[in-house]
Amino acid sequence: MIYWRLLTVCIWFLGVLLGNIDFYNDSSRTSSILDVKDFEFKPVTDFNKGLDNGSYWIKINTLKENDEVLRIKSYHLRKFEAFDSTGSSISEIPDLQYPAFDISKHHDLLPLYVNLQFDEEANFPIEFTTLSEVIKKEQGNIFGYGLFYGVMFFIILINLFLFFSSGDNGLLYYAAVLLISGISLAFRDNIPYMFGLVQSYLVDLELLFHVLLGIVGAIFAYTFVRLKYSYPELKLTIITFATLSVIFMVGYWITGNYFFFALADTMVLLTITATWITSGLASKTTPFFYLVSFVFAINIYCIFDFFVLYDFGLSILPITPFIIKLGMVAEMIIISIAILRRWQYTDKNNSNLIKELSLREEELEKLSQYKKVEDINDSYLESLIDNYNLNNCEVKILHALSTGTREDKLNEQLKLPDFKIKQSMASLYKKLGIAEDSDFLNMLS
Repeated sequence: MIYWRLLTVCIWFLGVLLGNIDFYNDSSRTSSILDVKDFEFKPVTDFNKGLDNGSYWIKINTLKENDEVLRIKSYHLRKFEAFDSTGSSISEIPDLQYPAFDISKHHDLLPLYVNLQFDEEANFPIEFTTLSEVIKKEQGNIFGYGLFYGVMFFIILINLFLFFSSGDNGLLYYAAVLLISGISLAFRDNIPYMFGLVQSYLVDLELLFHVLLGIVGAIFAYTFVRLKYSYPELKLTIITFATLSVIFMVGYWITGNYFFFALADTMVLLTITATWITSGLASKTTPFFYLVSFVFAINIYCIFDFFVLYDFGLSILPITPFIIKLGMVAEMIIISIAILRRWQYTDKNNSNLIKELSLREEELEKLSQYKKVEDINDSYLESLIDNYNLNNCEVKILHALSTGTREDKLNEQLKLPDFKIKQSMASLYKKLGIAEDSDFLNMLS
């Protein structure tokens, strides 16, 4: 009951704010300022018309005394014009984050008319403010963007450094996730428009990075969280969502129908959701499970509202890029801590593993009649079977590892297929009593 009362108050308050704005949906897309007197304008009750894109005429009936700038905070706006009641064009203010018009000299020429062309979702949140306030907000935004994207770039560099140091592919995939996330948010921040880029192909690129985010995010989770060992049955579900996102993306590229864009975004979100729910299940034994689950759940909902519901014109909460960035910062902190602890653990574990392997090899050399394991023959294998039950492949792997060869280079040195290496490695660790690498659960704990 309290929720519905608050919602009613918000709707009433919004109606008061929008009471001086009317709109007309020009389905023909051919009308001009000369035709506005024939339009049947309707009061604006919601700025976001979702998939009902096209040409919209906005009628501004009244202005406050200090209204100097009319700004449309839409990042998919392709064409925009503003006129006063005499039909004279109102000049655009250049070099701003969103399209804006100088209305300071048009207060006596009401109503004002604004024509907006949407090829994507129809969303035209209109803001009236002063020029000084706009400049102040722009400066604050630029500072915030520099800080956020700078931190993200710094974390990307750290992950690349750790990747080249350890060879852990999970670090590389996480760097890719951050890079793709940053580019996707740059589109939502309307940064291309700030540089004068309004080409239609930018929307195609935007959707491409959305789809890549879902795919690379799933690959990162499978690599770092090792989901393929924890919940292999969910692999097909995640692959299905990711494949559908690619199909709908291609559908949008071919047809230009924004409905396919919205469907692709939906599939991307389902891919991310399925991946992170699985990750949560795999991490349920860690002390940070509830905190991590809460942060991820909040982020997933915000992304759902901001990217999916927004496309369909069904947004429930006023989610802004700033809120999305806060969620990303929280995720980056959690995952970066997990990556750092995993790197430290792996480095320590590798040192201990090499020591143990060296001791085992010394014992094997005492039993051996030969100086090199590569020259081992069938009779020597029979003596080893009595002690450790090792086969020829396992002995060669043992020698390679104890001399410092990395696991991902074994197939190149021994000329054996990858599946054979993995199978023999698992068997070798078991026979020698050496624990395998810990998974993501132990990294957090």
